Amino acid sequence: MTEYKRHPSFYIRGWLQQELFNTDIIDQIDYGQVSPIIPMQDVEEVNQTLGKLPYIVYFSMPSPVPNQELFFIKEEHIYFNILSNNYTELAALTSFLIDMLDRKDISAREINESMNSEHVLIRSVSLESAKEPSPTAVPAGRYIQELCFSYSYTRQMDPDGRFAF
Repeated sequence: MTEYKRHPSFYIRGWLQQELFNTDIIDQIDYGQVSPIIPMQDVEEVNQTLGKLPYIVYFSMPSPVPNQELFFIKEEHIYFNILSNNYTELAALTSFLIDMLDRKDISAREINESMNSEHVLIRSVSLESAKEPSPTAVPAGRYIQELCFSYSYTRQMDPDGRFAF
């Protein structure tokens, strides 16, 4: 049976978080039990908890599949909003995300190796767009950097061409 409870963006976030903790950009101890990469729906809860610590908000959206013959290859966009009170931290986190995710099949391979799933296979990840950092209209005077990456993936399929496992 296909596992729908874990979206591919969940695996991308998990891999990024582990890679981020392996850098000197942020310290895992500062965050305690809270992830520095949070889904958009959790922003209100986490905003108070993190105080002035930088964090990344993400959400994903499906894209139309241009080639219907390849219906089993899904394409989506994952959006990251990096928030920080410190411009140097913002620049470091921006560079980190771009360096880690704009490597197409290399990024996909590393994500696949890190996740514990036989159900989803990330095929490619690349930078789609980036906006100039802006401190305007952001709570608590935080800078915000918006990045968008596209990724493709497929799920395990049975011999009849249905998503299954």
